[in-house]
Amino acid sequence: MKICAYVQEVYAKSTYKNECMDSRQFVGLRVVVDSLERNGYGVEYAGIATVHKYDIVLVSITAFCDWWSFLEERSRWQKGDYKIFVGGAGVLHVTPFLPYADAFMIGRGEESIVEIVQSHMRGERAKSEGIIYSDTFSEDSIYKIRQATESYPHAIKLGENSKWQEGKIGCNHRCLFCSYTWSRKQNFSGAFSWDSGKVKNMEQKECALLDYADGSYVVDWKMIRTTAIDGFSERIRFAVNKKIKNEVIINFLVDAIESEAIPHVVRIFNIIGYPTESVDDWSELVKVFEEADKKSKNRVDSKKWLFGLQNNHFIPYPATPLACAPFSMKNYRDSVQKELNINLPKRRLYAGQNIDLIESQNVESLSTVLLNLIVARAEKKDQENVMRLARTKKFWSLRNDVKVATLSKYFDIEKMCGAYKPENLPSRYLRTYASVEKMWGNTPLEIEYREEQNNGTTTQKNRPKEF
Repeated sequence: MKICAYVQEVYAKSTYKNECMDSRQFVGLRVVVDSLERNGYGVEYAGIATVHKYDIVLVSITAFCDWWSFLEERSRWQKGDYKIFVGGAGVLHVTPFLPYADAFMIGRGEESIVEIVQSHMRGERAKSEGIIYSDTFSEDSIYKIRQATESYPHAIKLGENSKWQEGKIGCNHRCLFCSYTWSRKQNFSGAFSWDSGKVKNMEQKECALLDYADGSYVVDWKMIRTTAIDGFSERIRFAVNKKIKNEVIINFLVDAIESEAIPHVVRIFNIIGYPTESVDDWSELVKVFEEADKKSKNRVDSKKWLFGLQNNHFIPYPATPLACAPFSMKNYRDSVQKELNINLPKRRLYAGQNIDLIESQNVESLSTVLLNLIVARAEKKDQENVMRLARTKKFWSLRNDVKVATLSKYFDIEKMCGAYKPENLPSRYLRTYASVEKMWGNTPLEIEYREEQNNGTTTQKNRPKEF
């Protein structure tokens, strides 16, 4: 029985610094391979030229975008008598991909893969949670995302001079939009912190504002590089259970300004495009920066902190409380400054005495986000077009607007962007460690959205325009 871990062409070159197979992005696949080897199975690595020579092919999908490159390469594999087992953080909603793999592992895979391989060798099917076989899949059944009872105990070698040891799993917060939180059960108490084995000094570089607010995290202002607000306004943040008050953000900014650290760039991760979001929410964040600037003492060195606002488009991820929520069909790249009529240079949303707020250019285009939406909400009828799209080389070099038009032609994008009822949700078969399905369609933003639609009292005049 020959087993291989498949290496996609885009990740095969060892010269890639960040996303080759020797990087931590693929540590999940390394864990699966290590688990098999510890159970007596040899695992080799194979590419598109040799994959057909194996009996079992392991495929890692680390993010939604990996599906498209995998499907394109999958269409070029030579025929063989192999079984394809797919897993990884990007594997949740499997319906669009059923024809292209034999089994899917949702959630933790180090135990699932051993059970699948052992069962396959006996001519049987593994029956543990988190394992979905393509030929017996039913959207009317329930499939639970598998959890780990403890962190993986063995160190994983990454390249020649690097090892990785798993630390904490999950998050101590329960933000309603977060796929990470709801697919990984927390195995620690207290505040979350990065383990130094994952990213060098990451525990000093990233600050969770909720932990900063309650005093469980002390900021190293010389090292801090990122934080997250995940909502422009206090109203939005509280509605998605990211209960960061404006006062907390103001205090964070004032503390940075008045620290002894040399001012530098700090990236603020944010989510844009929530249901009921308006430009009033956008302008509230600008006012928060203005208030912090006024409240702080002017620096002696006259240097300014630069905060870069990284806006990521809201996606209703499967198996989260917001899985049924509507999606905003808008292109938000370079939109905030334009919509708020702010006349400042270089995408600045605020330029003060001690701090500047700048709108990052690294915002995904609408076509890119729609591809993720298709992965999250495509149906059985879309399977052929999903593969056709992946194989169409011309599509991937088109302009954003042409891509959007193409996707709208071949997929029911209008339906995918709408608010779903739980019984019609394409990923309704997924369950996790918490009963998130009880919140489907009933989160604060969804209730407010329905009230606006039903009563005709929408604040559309204050909604962002389409760009």
